[in-house]
Amino acid sequence: MRSNTKGTRMAQLKTLALLLISISSFAQYNSLGFGLGSSVFRGETSHPLKLIEEPGLNLYGLYSYWLPNDERWQISTKVHLDYINGKRQSLSSDGAETYNAHSFLLSTLFGMRFYLDNDIRDYVPEKNQGAFFVGIFAGPSLAYSKYITPTIIDPVDDTYNLNPILSFNMMGEVGYRLFINEFWAYELSLGFQSGFNDRWDGLKGGTGIPDYIFQASFGLTYSFYQFDLR
Repeated sequence: MRSNTKGTRMAQLKTLALLLISISSFAQYNSLGFGLGSSVFRGETSHPLKLIEEPGLNLYGLYSYWLPNDERWQISTKVHLDYINGKRQSLSSDGAETYNAHSFLLSTLFGMRFYLDNDIRDYVPEKNQGAFFVGIFAGPSLAYSKYITPTIIDPVDDTYNLNPILSFNMMGEVGYRLFINEFWAYELSLGFQSGFNDRWDGLKGGTGIPDYIFQASFGLTYSFYQFDLR
């Protein structure tokens, strides 16, 4: 009877050990991160001769899984929240009046990153290890907009709230990541995000050019490398 109990406990301990090893082997290839920066919107409210105009706010969260066979490749998911603060001089005779468009864009993006450094084929992060990276992502976005027209155009009601707009969007990025130690790293990145629609700023114009965003961000990531039990 005791022998059976002892054998059962040993089997349970072996199962638990295998489970912990499996979890640790998977966890060592994972990282979580977050960042903030600025979003520069281009659309109907943008001045045609100004590239950087009325920058807004960008926040993002990042999950990444490093591919074990070649850890320069990452499968990544990003959640972006962009605040768009667009302004455009009105077409009225009063040049002092402007259209103001305030929009929030929530995007869930799925894609991959590639790190341009052969030394990280085997993922062993250490202090001052760094590499440039490029990435491409795609996914749905939800935009909510409120815009204010000059009172000379509509003196009764100059504020308009638009229903949320769901659309598909793509994003490309370039950046540089540098490890502070084997767990923590910071990264600087530039992104370009296009929505294949003309409504991110709340104003649908006649140009036929989709709205898009430039992003400049600073982020921190944490890698779960300490769970490696090999």
